[in-house]
Amino acid sequence: MNARRSALATATGLLVLSTAGWAPAAPAAPAPKALVTCEGASCDGADPNQTGCASGRATTLESKSYLGRTIRLRYNPDCRAAWAQLTEGKPGDDALVQDDQGLTYHRSISSGTDTYSPMVSNKDPRKARACVTVPGSGQSCTGYH
Repeated sequence: MNARRSALATATGLLVLSTAGWAPAAPAAPAPKALVTCEGASCDGADPNQTGCASGRATTLESKSYLGRTIRLRYNPDCRAAWAQLTEGKPGDDALVQDDQGLTYHRSISSGTDTYSPMVSNKDPRKARACVTVPGSGQSCTGYH
């Protein structure tokens, strides 16, 4: 009987020791707010890369293809601003961002295949869209977001 009690005590001790250091993992902390230098209306006309808005929590709200080019409406909630990003374009192609009140900024590709526009504030209830203009071929836009 003593051998059984000894084996049971040893097994119980090992079980306690093996679970003593176990604790559930802490929930992941939310992503830290990006270091940005503008917010809302102070971002109007600003460069998303120079303000830090193009990094951190920047996201694509909509992407659209047009004549082999891709136009994206980019947004950063920390900046509360949006901009147009044009890829796979050609010199002369234009990336345009416009808010629903008519404020518009654009930038053309001077060399290479990519460009992006300055930003517009996208604080509710304002919305924005991105457009690509291809000289001699027309324009295509995302929806307002």
